[in-house]
Amino acid sequence: MAPSTSESTSAAEPQPLLHRIPHPLDKQAWLEIKLLIGTGAYGRVYLADDQQGRRFVVKQLANTPAAHREVDLHSRCSGHLNVLRMYGWYQDQHGIWMILEYCPDGDLFHHITHANGAFSGDISAKELAVKHAFSQICNGVAWCHSRGVYHRDLKPENVLVWLEKEADTGYVRPILKIADFGLATDKKCTSDFGCGSTFYMSPECIGTPIGKPLPYGSAMTDVWSLGILLLNMVTAQNPWRQAHPREDAFMYYQHEPKTFLAKLLPISGELQACVCRALELNVAKRCSVQELCLSVIECSRL
Repeated sequence: MAPSTSESTSAAEPQPLLHRIPHPLDKQAWLEIKLLIGTGAYGRVYLADDQQGRRFVVKQLANTPAAHREVDLHSRCSGHLNVLRMYGWYQDQHGIWMILEYCPDGDLFHHITHANGAFSGDISAKELAVKHAFSQICNGVAWCHSRGVYHRDLKPENVLVWLEKEADTGYVRPILKIADFGLATDKKCTSDFGCGSTFYMSPECIGTPIGKPLPYGSAMTDVWSLGILLLNMVTAQNPWRQAHPREDAFMYYQHEPKTFLAKLLPISGELQACVCRALELNVAKRCSVQELCLSVIECSRL
């Protein structure tokens, strides 16, 4: 089952773009909108350049409480190497404009699914690249959690990639950055069920099939998503469409949580043990982001 590309936000449609907006770093300058590169229920995304030729991404949103919440939560987390930088934001009659860092090398989904992506090469090189990349994602998520922000939509499409080439050696080092805080929250415990993308959603976020669902911890649902994301990075597959008893693969996992994943996917026993700690059905026993990161780094084989 290939990684999902499902959309997972909603907002009112914003008004048409402007050609120029104020520069976030220079009050005497501006950004010129160059190209529309993405649209969705959330709004529109453009490339923009300043007068020095520096490139930015501009995200245009409708002026809604949800958009203001996204701006607030993203700004809290901006400043970490593994979180997409937000330089500032601007509001006018056309909506809210977020000015963001430009990552020229696509998203993690591209690098997982393409033969020439960041995880190409022999098994040893691929496993080293996965460990390095996944540890960056974990570092970014841990930083967000330390800032009281929980992403709730971690998936390959929401992790951007910057391939940094070392001048002296020519080695290309991927730098990963968590993006899109449209579904993020600062609530440690929430009753927002069905929040995120189904492939990566925790069972407690989906809700129980019988009776009234119970509030769940936001941090632990991010850990679950990281576990699924890790399986994506190693195998380019998802173990199930959703963590719900109606899904056959997940039903089998519930019955054999310690052994099923290695039967289903080409992963080592060591990695299975790591992932099972992130996909622990008992939330109280689920590992932390830092514990997951360390256990993956210590795996001799993925």
